Amino acid sequence: MKKSLALILAGGLALSSLSLYSQDFKFPHETDRYKFIPKGARITSVTVGTVYGIFEGIWYNKDCKNKDEYNEKFEEYNEAIPPEEIFLDMDGDKIPDLSLEKLDDLFNQYLQEEELGKTSS
Repeated sequence: MKKSLALILAGGLALSSLSLYSQDFKFPHETDRYKFIPKGARITSVTVGTVYGIFEGIWYNKDCKNKDEYNEKFEEYNEAIPPEEIFLDMDGDKIPDLSLEKLDDLFNQYLQEEELGKTSS
């Protein structure tokens, strides 16, 4: 599983060739350590590729209670973990700040705002 997880580059992020140019764009900063993942929950680490680079993420699935169950779920998902189950620490404080799904949403919103700014100029 370790080898397979190391190869995960989130499939839903075909935007990886794009760059973020705005200095105004801010990632969310979370201070509640347990907002996304309950205290004592079983998790596993994953590596994901995003438009901002490669990050170490946390895979949390409430139904998985041990490593074997994560392995089974990984196979069930055809080795493509849903972005809503991967959480990222964007500011390095060891507290997950957002899900990969939310990061995708924020980036898409940013692109739309940038496009709107270009067309209204």
